[in-house]
Amino acid sequence: EIRNNDIQGNDSLGLAIVSSSFTCDAAGADCPPYSYDYNPYAENIYVHDNFFLGNGANADMDSDFSIIFLLTGVGTPENPMEDTMWDGNIREGNDDPGICLGADNTASYRDLTQNQCQMPANVGEFADCIVNNTTTDTTGRLCDL
Repeated sequence: EIRNNDIQGNDSLGLAIVSSSFTCDAAGADCPPYSYDYNPYAENIYVHDNFFLGNGANADMDSDFSIIFLLTGVGTPENPMEDTMWDGNIREGNDDPGICLGADNTASYRDLTQNQCQMPANVGEFADCIVNNTTTDTTGRLCDL
């Protein structure tokens, strides 16, 4: 649960919900073998009653994730990254990962992949997948846990 926070003035974005599976895909590397009891996916995250202001308007284009800002065309004063960004990766066999933005969410939101970009053949394929699947649609994410 992420609640009652004052999240403002962050250069790249306000809040990122990112799985370790996504970081491996973004790096173009195989993930290490996970132990049986480790879940590399973000699940059951309840984000609500936070205050967001002035985030994502000066993205770090030298960071490992600069490709995301370049591909989605966000991270500038003219087009800042949304307040909350989720990688969109969902564990196989899980119909609902429980990423919940609250019923009265007023923060902006971006789902980078809509669960379409896991285990790409290479970084180029991963980049194309993000371009074709990123969305700011909150359908299924406005809820209370």
